[in-house]
Amino acid sequence: MTASADLAATIDAALATLAAEGALVDLATVARRTIAPPVSVRPERLDPLRTEDRLVLGRTLGEGGMGVVRLAEQRMLHREVAVKTLKQDVADDATVRKLLQEAWITGALEHPNIVPVHDLGVDAQGVPFLVLKKIEGEVWGELLAAPERVERRLAGEGIRAPTEDDVLDWHLRVLGQVCRALAYAHSRGIVHRDLKPENIMVGAFGEVYVLDWGIAVSLEDDGSGRLPLVKNATAIAGTPAYMAPEQLGGDVPRISARTDVYLVGAMLHELLTGRVPHEGDTLRELLATLFTPVELPEGVPDELARIVRRAMDPDPDGRFENVDQIRLALEAFSRHVGARRLAAKGERLHEKLDEAQREGADAAAEAIFAEARFAYRAALEAWPESEEAREGLDAIVAARAARLLDVGDLAGARRLLANLERLPPALVAKVEEAEREAELVSRRAEALRRDADTFKGRNTRRLFLAVLGTTWVASPFVAAAYGDLDAASPRVTLVFTLGSLALVTTLVVWARESMLGTRLNRTIVGMLFTLLAMQVVLSGVGSLLEMSMLDYRVILLFFHASMAAAACVAVNVWFVPCAIGYTAAVFVAAWSPEHSLHCMGVANAFFVVNAVAVDAMMDRECVRAGEDTAPSAS
Repeated sequence: MTASADLAATIDAALATLAAEGALVDLATVARRTIAPPVSVRPERLDPLRTEDRLVLGRTLGEGGMGVVRLAEQRMLHREVAVKTLKQDVADDATVRKLLQEAWITGALEHPNIVPVHDLGVDAQGVPFLVLKKIEGEVWGELLAAPERVERRLAGEGIRAPTEDDVLDWHLRVLGQVCRALAYAHSRGIVHRDLKPENIMVGAFGEVYVLDWGIAVSLEDDGSGRLPLVKNATAIAGTPAYMAPEQLGGDVPRISARTDVYLVGAMLHELLTGRVPHEGDTLRELLATLFTPVELPEGVPDELARIVRRAMDPDPDGRFENVDQIRLALEAFSRHVGARRLAAKGERLHEKLDEAQREGADAAAEAIFAEARFAYRAALEAWPESEEAREGLDAIVAARAARLLDVGDLAGARRLLANLERLPPALVAKVEEAEREAELVSRRAEALRRDADTFKGRNTRRLFLAVLGTTWVASPFVAAAYGDLDAASPRVTLVFTLGSLALVTTLVVWARESMLGTRLNRTIVGMLFTLLAMQVVLSGVGSLLEMSMLDYRVILLFFHASMAAAACVAVNVWFVPCAIGYTAAVFVAAWSPEHSLHCMGVANAFFVVNAVAVDAMMDRECVRAGEDTAPSAS
């Protein structure tokens, strides 16, 4: 299915849902009206609290499709509050559940920019009501359409002749407060989903409140079953004129904190253009605009236009990561005063970074560094000539790079320092020292790699095995067939051993580059010389003791068994069969001394076979480990 077909199917599904719920009316009505998703109905047990015990209801402050907000006096505290309840004709289980969920969510979000919940109860008809703080102020959406009312507010703040820039800055400060409320809500796992100027209230003294959390959802399941969850948010929900593409619903829920990022961008779009971001002659045309990049008219400041486009990217991954990033970007637009504010924030974060790095909290330090660097860069974008921001950015990059050098991340430090115009001399020296150490470590690692290369010298090892193996296997059988050496002394073996030692010495000198170039080969050469040298000693001792040749051979076999066992530890554990073979030969020769030469020949032959098998297995292991890229067999 093509992308356009997917888009058409998504819009058709959304329209079908609206038609089934009887929500398809004229565009002017539905475009700015909240579309609430269906909820699962679960009866709740409520204590029979009565309004007449605590509240005196007054005039209606406002009403919507399902609820009504009335002024009330809270008797015990002698104060005015706002009471939200349901209309009698819609007070069914589903709407009761929605009001309760709104109460639970709003009550859990205690923040200066979120309306406090004072109470939750049930009236005389058994309908729940929500007691909220009464706000003395104006709806932000009305202020957007009436700049003269904002000018009066600015005049009250001491700005006698406010300009368009002053009005814009005032609205940006309002949006910044909205971002703070959302950042707190997101930290508690709550996504609003219905942000629009009509749901923002500005108090008489400039306080900003985010209202109407009626279709908010939770990113986390607290196990209480009280909160609507993102994982169940598969139905269309939100206000079409502002909503993000993922709010159309679908089989797989895609709502996240970045959905609110999109809605903040949509409100900024309306602030800058005076129009809602999504419009169309029909609802289908309106919904189709959700999937196209936003267009902004000429005259919108480039910095703010970039913020809108990024926040309203149809792909959530292309948006700001969180609402705090939008807030920082808006503050960076506040010219020099904003740049100084951001630079001061960066300085505070630099102190926190130093503290985190001293404590070794590298993950926290990285997050603090990223936020501080963003603040400094935003300040420089707003005011490129700011020396304070430039010096602060250089200082924090240098501090982070120094920490990366301390933990051995030379590549990370280089990446940071690549953009630094002025490198502190001490840091330059530290980088040079780290580079020298890295080069030394690299050379050592390469030397170790070469030293551990089991391919190097394998052909020479095989030559050694062929020459010595043939000699050691054949000589006992030749001696048994053509010579009666039973009466001979160990001097005969001494002569043979000295000959073998001369042969090994000649081969090692001839192939010294390969046979002494790796740890494995040096170990093999060392064990060969040890074997032959100690065999010379053993032959001398046997001669001095005038030991019989038959007894000497048994002892010699035992010595070879010991050396094979040592090879299991020094060379490879796969020499265990060889050690077992020599040990068995010891017992057979001791039991039947007249066959000792045959035992020695068979044991030597078993050693040769075992050595060939070990060599082949090491080759296969190296190939599996990916070390057979450039074998150096000499």
